[in-house]
Amino acid sequence: MKKKKLLYFVEAFGGGIFTYLCNLSNQLCDDFDIYIAYGIREQTPKNFEKYFDKRVHLIRINNYQREISFSKDLAAFKLTLSELIIFRAFCLKLLATSNPCVFSNFS
Repeated sequence: MKKKKLLYFVEAFGGGIFTYLCNLSNQLCDDFDIYIAYGIREQTPKNFEKYFDKRVHLIRINNYQREISFSKDLAAFKLTLSELIIFRAFCLKLLATSNPCVFSNFS
């Protein structure tokens, strides 16, 4: 049986949300394919990747932030070529699966 896919969008990757999402993702990765699109904050641990199970897919979004800033918001939409290729491949995999997908947004 194919696993369902979960994609989380997390602007605030530090503090309580980091701990919560880390614990949640690590517990759910046996039953779901977990993808996390995240931004970096000052509170984000330097070695945050080691807290996640190796099966959790981390997708960094540069210039992801909470404050409203036209220039930074525009920059967040201008993904680098590699980020765009990875994100496109992920979206194609989601569309190709027969399992329904669940999207969630933690901010």
